[in-house]
Amino acid sequence: MSNRICIVINSLVQGGAQKSAILLASELKLSGNDVQILTFYPQDTDFFEVPAGIEIQRFIYPFQDRGRAKGNKLTVRFQRVMNRLRDFGELRKCFSSIEPDLIISFEAATSVLAYFTNKKSCPMIISERIHPAYHKIPLWAKSLRPFVYRAKNVTLHCQGKQIADWMQKKYKNSVFVVPNFLGSKNSDIWSGNSKKIKIFSRYSDQKGIDLAIHAWSKLPVDLKCLYSLEIFGDGDRSKFQKIIDDLNLSSSVKLFGPTKNVEIELSDCLIFLLPSRFEGFPNSLTEAMKFGIPSLVSDCPSAIRDITLNGKLARLVEPNSEKLFQGLFEMLSDQELLQELNQIGRNVSKFFNDENTISEWHDLINWVLGHRNFLEVDCKSCQRMLSTKEIIAMRTKHGLIRELLTDWNIEVSEAEMLGGGILAAYKCERCGTVTFSGEQGAVDFYEACYASRSYSRIDSWDYSVIFDELNEKPNLKILDFGGGISPLIKLNGSHDRVVVVDLSESIRADLENKNIECHSSLSSLSSEKIFDFVMFSHTIEHVDDPRNLLKSLVDLLKKGGKIAITTPDSENTGLLDSPLAWPPHHTVAFKITALHDLMSELGLKDIQILRNSEIQNSNFDFMIVGVK
Repeated sequence: MSNRICIVINSLVQGGAQKSAILLASELKLSGNDVQILTFYPQDTDFFEVPAGIEIQRFIYPFQDRGRAKGNKLTVRFQRVMNRLRDFGELRKCFSSIEPDLIISFEAATSVLAYFTNKKSCPMIISERIHPAYHKIPLWAKSLRPFVYRAKNVTLHCQGKQIADWMQKKYKNSVFVVPNFLGSKNSDIWSGNSKKIKIFSRYSDQKGIDLAIHAWSKLPVDLKCLYSLEIFGDGDRSKFQKIIDDLNLSSSVKLFGPTKNVEIELSDCLIFLLPSRFEGFPNSLTEAMKFGIPSLVSDCPSAIRDITLNGKLARLVEPNSEKLFQGLFEMLSDQELLQELNQIGRNVSKFFNDENTISEWHDLINWVLGHRNFLEVDCKSCQRMLSTKEIIAMRTKHGLIRELLTDWNIEVSEAEMLGGGILAAYKCERCGTVTFSGEQGAVDFYEACYASRSYSRIDSWDYSVIFDELNEKPNLKILDFGGGISPLIKLNGSHDRVVVVDLSESIRADLENKNIECHSSLSSLSSEKIFDFVMFSHTIEHVDDPRNLLKSLVDLLKKGGKIAITTPDSENTGLLDSPLAWPPHHTVAFKITALHDLMSELGLKDIQILRNSEIQNSNFDFMIVGVK
C-alpha cells in the first residue's frame, strides 16, 4: 500500500542529517510511497540533489525577520509578532495541502515547529540527529520539546543506544534506534603511503577541531615535518586559523572549505580523525571506515560506540587533546595497527547493512501507520491479559537482527523473527514478570547462536552449587533440560545416569560422542523415565509456554526429587539492553516471587532462592530449587 510521507528538514546543505533524509526519501520512494520533502531554505543552498520523482516544497524564511520588520522598537516588535503568526498560518496551510499520512521530521527545532503546524495531527516520527543533552537549540524549541516528545501521535527515533537511553529517561517515551544509511559503495581505497591525516567536519566547537589542532601541536617535530593535518568543512574558519597561527603550525595544518570529492580526498588519507565533543551518527566516520581508512575517533556522547562495535572497528579515545595526541602518536608509530584497522574497519558495511536499515524503517513506519497496535499478550507467569500501558520497551524486528549481528556475531534470517515488525516487552503489574510479544526461536536460530564464537555461557555458577551433592550420590538419575554441554557430563558415571534434552543437533552429536543419552524433546523420552534431579538452567526463559513445560518436568520427578531452575531476573535493570534478552532468544523474564508462586502452584515444597556468591550484588540471574 502506498503512503503519502512528508520528510521535513531545515535545509539540504552538507550534513549528516541532510544526507540521511535524502537517502531515506529515495528508499521510501523505491518502496512505492509518495514522498515529499519540505525544507526551509532556497535551492541555491542545496548540497544534495533531490532524487527524481520526489516532490520538494520550499517554505523559505519562516519565522525570520530579514528586512521584513522596520520602524521604531515598538513597531518592529509588533511586526515581528504578526509576521510569525502569518508564517505559522502559512505553514499550516502548506501541511494541509500536502495531506501526509506520516511526517518524518529531522532535527529538534524543525520537529517542534512541524508538530504545531501539523493541522490534522497525523502521526509523526521525530528523528534526533545529535545527542540532545549537548546540542543547543533555540529557547522556544527547548521549552516546547518535552511536550512535543511526549505527545500521543509522536514516535521518537535516534541512531544510537546511548542517545536512546538518555531520551527515554528524559521524555518518558519509547525511543527506536535505527542507524543511518551507509550507501552501497564500498571498497578499499586506503593508501598506506599517504602522509595526510584528515578531518571532514563543520567548523564548530562541537566538532572538536581545536582539540585536534592542540593534539597535533604535541607531536614530535619530526612527525609534524613528515605528516600533515588537513581539515575540510563549512563554516567560519577564523577561530581555528588563529589557533594554528598561535601554535606556529601553519606549515603542517591546513584548513579547507567543504568538498564534494570526499572519496578522492580519502584515497590520499593515512588516518581519518574525528575529534568531536558530541555527535549523532557521523556519516563521515562510516564513509571513511567503509573505504578502509584507519580511524581515530573521540569516544564522545553519540552513536560512535554502536558504529565501531565498542572500539573493535576503529580506535577510540577520550575527547581531549592529550588522549587524541596519544592516539595519533600510537597510530603513526605502528604500521601493523594501521593495517589491522584498514582490514576490520570495512566490516562496518556488513554490520550496518543498508538493506536491513530500510527494513528497520519499514518496521517502524508500518507500525506507526498501523496505529501502533499489538496483538493481545498474556503474562507467561500469572496468565493475566496484559495492557499496552505495561509496555516497558520496544524494538524493531530488523533492529534486533542488526543487534544480534553487531553484539554477538549471530546471523539471523527474517524468517526466524516472528511476532510482527515491532516487538514489545510487557512488565506485568500483578506479578512483575516480563513477557515479550515475539515467539521463541526455531532450531535454525539456535544453531546460528551456537555457531557464533561470541555466544557462550562463561559462568556456570548454578552447576557448581549442585555439582558436589550430585557427584557424591552416584545412584541419582539426572535430567539436564536445555543445558547444552554442561558440567554435569563430568559427574561420576555420567554416561549411565545423565540424560540431556537439547534443541541443537550439533550439541546432541557432541554429547552422543561422549556416550551421553540425548533427546531433542521430552516427547522422545521413554514413558518409564523418571528422575531424582532435574536441572533446568537458563532454558525456561526461551520457551513460549513455560508453565506447561515446567509442569511436564515436575511430572518426571520422583517423590522427594528436586528441580533447580536458573533464569534471568526481571528486576535486573540492564535486562533489556542485550538483544539476547529478546525474542527469538528469550520470550520471558520471571520475577523471583512469580516463579516461586508458580512452583508452589505445581506442588513443589522447601523452595530455596540462591544467587551467585562469587559476584557481589549479583542481580542478573537467580537459581530457585524446589522439592516434589
